[in-house]
Amino acid sequence: MKRVFIDMDNVLVDFQSGLDQVSEDVKAEYTGRLDEIPGLFAKMKPMPGAIEAVHELQKRYDLFILSTAPWKNPSAWSDKVEWVTKYLDDVFHKKMIITHRKDLCLGDYLIDDRGKNGTSEFSGEWIEFGSEKFPDWESVLKYLESQRLDEYLVEIGRTDLLTLEEEVALSKAIQEKGSDCEEAERLVKCNSRFVISVAAQYQKQGLTLEELIEAGNEGLKKAAMKYDASRGFKFIAYAVWWIRQSIIQAIEDKKEK
Repeated sequence: MKRVFIDMDNVLVDFQSGLDQVSEDVKAEYTGRLDEIPGLFAKMKPMPGAIEAVHELQKRYDLFILSTAPWKNPSAWSDKVEWVTKYLDDVFHKKMIITHRKDLCLGDYLIDDRGKNGTSEFSGEWIEFGSEKFPDWESVLKYLESQRLDEYLVEIGRTDLLTLEEEVALSKAIQEKGSDCEEAERLVKCNSRFVISVAAQYQKQGLTLEELIEAGNEGLKKAAMKYDASRGFKFIAYAVWWIRQSIIQAIEDKKEK
């Protein structure tokens, strides 16, 4: 599972929403150093779509908070922990890193709005939140979904197709050992590319391509358990029906929600 680090200020947390709750006198006192206002960070609200996006990413990535707190504002450190506990404790409980050297943390993606504090030197990919390419959480989710799909397609493309003789041997082993055996896994993996072609036919019906592929793979697994190689036809000719049924059912389930 790939690791994703997420910054807080103006990524998860709306900094301005905290300032809006501070008196003008206090703002004047801290001119040029507003982030040093005591208790400021505890007042902030989530960025639009942030909470929902994090819960979506949690299904597919190992998530961590990677943030920086003002050195001269001790309350900011504890305020950030309180904010995470209030809004996202189910995701980030004891998974929060506060540092001024973000480049020391190893991961695949860092979602941050600024290149400071080591962000621009991060060893993985920096997703610049708030930029023209990534203006909001919706754009971030779409990008990460496309990345996962591209990686999946590359992996599947490296898998060799099976001969009919190999499918017969795998089918016999599956019938003897059950669905959890290595042979079942191989039969499914070697035919996964066909799921993609079927799933692509059902786009724009309420599910993303990734969700369609996931549903199709479930159908492929069912087909692997029921396939009878002695009937003389290749596995995929039989499996396509199961793939379609699983995808159609997933679309119907989505509509009912």
